[in-house]
Amino acid sequence: NEIRIIPKVSFHRTEFPPLRPRLLGDDLLSEMVKDYNGQTYWLSFDIDKFTPFPRWLNFAFGYGAHEMVYARDDQTEAVGFNPYRQYYLALDFDLTAIKTRSKLVKTLLYVASTIRLPAPALELSSRGSRFYPFYF
Repeated sequence: NEIRIIPKVSFHRTEFPPLRPRLLGDDLLSEMVKDYNGQTYWLSFDIDKFTPFPRWLNFAFGYGAHEMVYARDDQTEAVGFNPYRQYYLALDFDLTAIKTRSKLVKTLLYVASTIRLPAPALELSSRGSRFYPFYF
């Protein structure tokens, strides 16, 4: 009855929304929802359930995309972009490992744990690999 794999999401702003604001957003909130170039989806593995690691440290696998300006790759390539998928290996933090007696704080930590905090990550893609000391 333990949760061992936690889905998470992260977002960073990109240069693409001004190119197609109706599709990719025209302000921060709409970009967070629409600009898939800045979105990364994660599966965070609670490794202390499998190995003797610190309870607050997790390992995550992520997936994202870049240079996706149109819905179809051929349309995006026609305007000079080369869309590609990105895969990530990263460290992650389990905020629910913070001990508290407050139900409110526990709830806030649980909700906050759906967002991946900045941490070291390794990107793997068709363009090679790249290390980020802090990737969100």
